[in-house]
Amino acid sequence: MQSDMASVNRSRTPWLIFAGPMYGSVNGLEILSVDPPFVAAVEPLLLQHQVDLALFGHVQNYERMCAVYQKQCLGMPVKDANGIDTYNNSNYAAPVHVIIGKAGFRLDSFTPK
Repeated sequence: MQSDMASVNRSRTPWLIFAGPMYGSVNGLEILSVDPPFVAAVEPLLLQHQVDLALFGHVQNYERMCAVYQKQCLGMPVKDANGIDTYNNSNYAAPVHVIIGKAGFRLDSFTPK
């Protein structure tokens, strides 16, 4: 992972996107590490290589968090004139974490024919 991130030409590809769940929250009140050993191993790489966005799949859920590092919000969005959340990407703080629903989660039983 270190060599993959280091090999990206950031002039040609100015963004890095990472997929692998690291954080979630309880009712939006507390940031929780999903897998602390994974976070400890991977999070420093995300910060070192200035990963902009981390996308995660989860059980039919959506949650966008702030720019997070070590369970702390380092960069909060600011509402623009239209009330839309925006981030100041000129001053990198940490990856913004997004949890999105994923395909394949079974909500109902399925009996193959």
